[in-house]
Amino acid sequence: PRWAYYPWRRTVVGILGPQAYARVRTDRNRNLVTVHEQQKLRSLRIGVVGLSVGHAVAHTLAMQGLCGELRLADFDDLELSNLNR
Repeated sequence: PRWAYYPWRRTVVGILGPQAYARVRTDRNRNLVTVHEQQKLRSLRIGVVGLSVGHAVAHTLAMQGLCGELRLADFDDLELSNLNR
């Protein structure tokens, strides 16, 4: 196992490997999406166009681990005035 030390807390924490992390992260999905469906979704490349409204979809897909690759597209430039979206 890998370990991380946080000196300001005087704490050592074990870090999960990729498979164990994915299992823990998606465990609560099991009643919503089956393990087989999760595996299939993780193999997909999903694109979200328009991040003003689409950011909620992209955020959910990323946080739930429901895609293998997430591609984001938006015509707007990254500026200080639009960092809130």
